[in-house]
Amino acid sequence: MSDHEQVAPSEDRLPAMLAARWVLNGRTPRQHQERYAAFLDVIDEECTAAAIIIGLDTRYFASQHLLPAWLEDVASGYEPTAATARLLRRELEHVGDRQPERAQRLEGALDRTGRAWSHMLQGIVLANAGDIVAIFHEDRLKLGHELRTLIHAELPCARLPTDEGDLLVGRVPAVLGLFLTERERGLNGLILDREHTHMFDTATCVLFLRNVVTLRGWPELAPYVEADLSNPASVADTGDEPDWPHIGFGTGFQDLGLTRSDLLPALQAAMNGREVPVAGPAARGRRA
Repeated sequence: MSDHEQVAPSEDRLPAMLAARWVLNGRTPRQHQERYAAFLDVIDEECTAAAIIIGLDTRYFASQHLLPAWLEDVASGYEPTAATARLLRRELEHVGDRQPERAQRLEGALDRTGRAWSHMLQGIVLANAGDIVAIFHEDRLKLGHELRTLIHAELPCARLPTDEGDLLVGRVPAVLGLFLTERERGLNGLILDREHTHMFDTATCVLFLRNVVTLRGWPELAPYVEADLSNPASVADTGDEPDWPHIGFGTGFQDLGLTRSDLLPALQAAMNGREVPVAGPAARGRRA
């Protein structure tokens, strides 16, 4: 592996990594989602123009092997140009030296495809520039190990482990907001703020998440909120797995789950550096 291909994921590369993972998550067993199909269209058109058929069906082969490999490389931390170079090397090795004319046409088509894919990813990043403050079910976003590790290590975040999976709140690239609108069992998360993201450091994220559980009537969960995500507290050591009995996130329009309006008091208090006091038994009973 040459030096320029070394994987060195960083906060600067995080938006492109998120964009690649989001596109890759659009690959489905039957009907690919539009964002993934648009990338397939590029290689289909390039190979058709170069009179190249890969396998029995170029589009099928690209969907099964070429595009997922390229997106996975970028999502793992490779620069798009390095991901394209890796793709070229692998495919040209399959052709070998016995078909130099075909190898040349294939190299040209894949090089043009890689450059187009890079521009498309950059377009996604530019259309979702900046930061957001968000709360989401980390386990449901299908981010992959590299992205989750990078988010934990580089971004101001706080986490609440629950029996339903980890709940994360943090200042993250706006591209991550694309993941939050997708639904399986309701929304995966909510965008809390776009205008005052500079106010959210790790301490503010911790304070917000503690305020959330307190205001929702479960102050006993506040001690479980974690700030050091690289070395989380072991829930197993306590013998008591946290159980947050909420049903996810929603929009509020005949939708189930917590809405941004529900979370706004906790958000405003955290932005003012204020910890919400635990309500008395009577108040908790009315809220329940």
